[in-house]
Amino acid sequence: MLIVATNTLVGQNVTIFGHVTDSTNGEFLIGAHIVCLPSNVGIVTNNYGNFSIQIPSGSSTLMVSYIGYTTFIKPIISDKNIECNISLIPEPKNIDEVVILANNNSMKISTPETGLHSLKQKDFDNIPSVGGIPDVLKSLQLLPGVQTTNEGTTGLSIRGGALDQNLILVDEAPIYNPAHILGIFSAINTKMVKEVVVYKGDFPEKYGGRASSVIDVRLRDGNNQEFLAEADVGILGAGLICEGPIVKGKSSFIVAGRVSYAGFVANCAKKVSTVIPIYSLNDFHSGNNVYFYDINGKINYKINSKNTLYLSVYNGFDYFYARNVNDLSTLDWGNTTMSLRWNRRSGSRIFSNTSLIYSGYNFNNSSGDFTSISNWSSTINNFNLKYDVDYYPNSNNHVSLGAGVEYMAINPGELHWDNQSSQEFDFSLPIERTIQPFVYIGNEQKISNWMILNYGIRFSTFGTLGNKYVYSYENEVAIDSVWLNKNEFEKNYVFIEPRLTVAFNMRNNSSIKASYTRVNQGIHRINNTSVSLPTDVWVPSGKNIEPIVSDMFSVGYYLKPKNNNTIISLELYYKEQQNITDYIDNADLQMNKHIATQLRQGNAEALGFDIMLKRENERLNGWISYGYSYIEHQINEINEGEVFYPRYHKPHNLSVVINFKYNPRVSFNAVFKYNSGGFITLPEGTFFYRSKPFSYYTERNGYELPAYHRLDIGMKYISKKNKARKWKAFWDFGIYNVYNRKNAFSIYTETSWLSLNVTKMYIFGATPYITYTIKF
Repeated sequence: MLIVATNTLVGQNVTIFGHVTDSTNGEFLIGAHIVCLPSNVGIVTNNYGNFSIQIPSGSSTLMVSYIGYTTFIKPIISDKNIECNISLIPEPKNIDEVVILANNNSMKISTPETGLHSLKQKDFDNIPSVGGIPDVLKSLQLLPGVQTTNEGTTGLSIRGGALDQNLILVDEAPIYNPAHILGIFSAINTKMVKEVVVYKGDFPEKYGGRASSVIDVRLRDGNNQEFLAEADVGILGAGLICEGPIVKGKSSFIVAGRVSYAGFVANCAKKVSTVIPIYSLNDFHSGNNVYFYDINGKINYKINSKNTLYLSVYNGFDYFYARNVNDLSTLDWGNTTMSLRWNRRSGSRIFSNTSLIYSGYNFNNSSGDFTSISNWSSTINNFNLKYDVDYYPNSNNHVSLGAGVEYMAINPGELHWDNQSSQEFDFSLPIERTIQPFVYIGNEQKISNWMILNYGIRFSTFGTLGNKYVYSYENEVAIDSVWLNKNEFEKNYVFIEPRLTVAFNMRNNSSIKASYTRVNQGIHRINNTSVSLPTDVWVPSGKNIEPIVSDMFSVGYYLKPKNNNTIISLELYYKEQQNITDYIDNADLQMNKHIATQLRQGNAEALGFDIMLKRENERLNGWISYGYSYIEHQINEINEGEVFYPRYHKPHNLSVVINFKYNPRVSFNAVFKYNSGGFITLPEGTFFYRSKPFSYYTERNGYELPAYHRLDIGMKYISKKNKARKWKAFWDFGIYNVYNRKNAFSIYTETSWLSLNVTKMYIFGATPYITYTIKF
């Protein structure tokens, strides 16, 4: 009704439509700002660089701007629709970017989203990191409201949410374990990244399935004008990326690979310490075998001006054997994804995208001595078919709608024994299968020059299928069971998820925004360690475990001072969740077909605020952010029903990121990070029953860890240009954790007949790095 009412007020209009690309490589530009004068009608390009804008017929001026590019200006005189495909030219590096950045910041202020951050590849490259390897997820930990769970890991707690409540998408494919080497590196190669968008509370209607956040990673398409290659080598790993046209201007490819030799470097460090005494390596053992590799590939083909095909693939693998962690255990895991997408323009106002998506995850854990070795393995397979539409009925409305279905098969575990003894037997758990159809519709509507509404709804069902026994429990004991055929539902939940955001644009180049979002989550990741592991168990909702229901409220104030390239934001939020899941004391989570007896569900509340001051300038840029959060859980039968803090309750979170360009060839960067230490549960003592040790505990998460803080510094150096060679060289130098702070990676306990030992493990002291990169 609002769209129709708006249309009645619009006179004779024409539609300008098309896409915006980079003139040098053909990459589509997401979020380019398009304005028509003198009507002052504005819009931004979608995730595929497309736009459609309605303007009064007659004479107009089209302006298109994007950070780091020369503004495109074109006079238009027309009384009919026009297709206008625009290629923006990158600006020379010596031109001041203040004006264009100011335009972009103004657009961020006026758009109706709260809790939104957008980062490009250069943002990640300018942040010091472990081993000199840029890291997407660790860079996100520097944003307000985003907490790291452990020292040096990629686990994220966003605005009070648990680790499994983040939907991480790479070209629309979900990633179930985005970590290499237990989280020391992320599985996302920054060389492939075009843009990363983080939604911390206000989700567009097309997203669902996770209760706290969405991290949407869009990959580059590849240069369709010329062939380029880049190789780098550092202390802990090396990488190679190649891209170029298949058919110039019409089709392109991009392929990237990385490999890490961290175990080899660790063994060499131990050998050096036998010659040159290094105190911190006294208790370190050699003989480690730790490595990973990952490969990304993407091709696209422009069939005609209306249709384009995209194919993205990813495969990653980790192998982990570290004697200091467990000299009787090896662990390997990996992710595989595939996204096939058909992008189509229908007429001048409708853009659609049909996607067929696969995501798989697996791990294998081998442990034991030469007499008996157990092999525990698990897999997840996810298939998703969906259809998304962007419809621009007029310049005041942008309608998003779509539908799809998601199917998931979780193999919780298979246990096999080598050198099997008479008391050991192979065992497997039944495969858990779920199906989740969904449909959504939303609209971003400009009510006036000072008010924008974004409203919509997502409807879905979450069904757990049979082909297994379903149990009923009483006092943690199965009292009944029923067999369900493969097409019968164990349980089918119906989700109705409204979304609403309103933005008020003020006269002093500022805005006030408020939002409400409801999200449901049907799967749960369970672990009972202080650090997220590849062997964490995923459990779907069903008869005995209910889905998470999350209601999120936020309000914010945003200011961009005039004649300044700084943006200031303040956001307050409140999150209320039902049916969060936790485990009982002495829980048995591994290979337990009655795992529901080990879990309890209850409620969670999180509230806090985020403050951020961000400066964007060619020579000096970065941000200062501070977040405060307070999180409480209440679950019957855990902590005697009393309120307790979760492990990721870290009230204070401060980050400072600075990048300074000294001259065109030399730049410096630094990061300071501080956050509260979090909470864990430690046993108070232990007892033995039938020769088996059991621990008894005080209150849940009653021990507060020391605060986490560190300082990182780095320098980038570009070698002098040599006309005799066709390649350029780059050097990255830096130190991670400059003042050698021993932040806790993990807390673990060891039980013997006479004592209970608690040990803190840390990984990174002061760690220097150097990386050499060449571009062809």
